[in-house]
Amino acid sequence: MSVWSPHFYKNSLEDIQRYKKKIAIPSVTLYSQFGKSVDPGLINDGLLKLGFDEVFDITFSCDIASETLKKDLERVEKPAISTLCPTVVRLIETEYPSLVSHLVKMLTPIEISALIIREKYQSMGFKNEDIGIFFLTPCPSWVTKISEISRNENIRINGAIPISDIYPKLLKHIKSKVKM
Repeated sequence: MSVWSPHFYKNSLEDIQRYKKKIAIPSVTLYSQFGKSVDPGLINDGLLKLGFDEVFDITFSCDIASETLKKDLERVEKPAISTLCPTVVRLIETEYPSLVSHLVKMLTPIEISALIIREKYQSMGFKNEDIGIFFLTPCPSWVTKISEISRNENIRINGAIPISDIYPKLLKHIKSKVKM
């Protein structure tokens, strides 16, 4: 069930059921939550058991973003400020508007991932409304930012699920497979 407040809008696992294809984009921080002895494949398997059809590896999109960033840095007033953190961007826009020209405007790895995922499933014949893309995030700022990103049909991310909401279910799955 989605939860809305004036401060944020977050999704739950129930929300993914509205889509024919359900894709998780986990933050890389999710994998560090279970210790070195837990293989990332086991975490991905747990996400599939929670109802996702695919777990997208965001590191590929991080590589693309990194290459793009190298070019974009040349066009920005120095010192350059990353736009990867929604809180930093909001702070600069509201409290330090003189620094807006220092923001590196680029697609984030999350947005790049969504573009890749949508293109893949659309080429398989799925309609945009059949594809549910959810970012699994440790950060409340990203929960809010996702609603802003979702306005672009090509990038649309259908929701953000806090890692803290799915961690207990994933931990239960992992403990059933591995001695921790």
